[in-house]
Amino acid sequence: MTIGSQRVTLLEQFINNQNDTLKQPGFTGLPNMAVEVIGKTDIDIRRDLFSNIILTGGNSCYRGFPERLQRQIPEIAPPN
Repeated sequence: MTIGSQRVTLLEQFINNQNDTLKQPGFTGLPNMAVEVIGKTDIDIRRDLFSNIILTGGNSCYRGFPERLQRQIPEIAPPN
């Protein structure tokens, strides 16, 4: 069995689900989800949470996935 572009496409859907390809209403991608969830916590611990995000599970093994999240979360997170 050969997996080619499907692997890249799935990762893109997890990171940026603009067209609702995953058929999950309200899911706009993992970076947005992380920022949204952390934004609902007490303001005093948000900085710690943003600096201590831990990835687990098989999807975290995609090449470049951790680096991409690390780059995109600060881009969409509110300053401070």
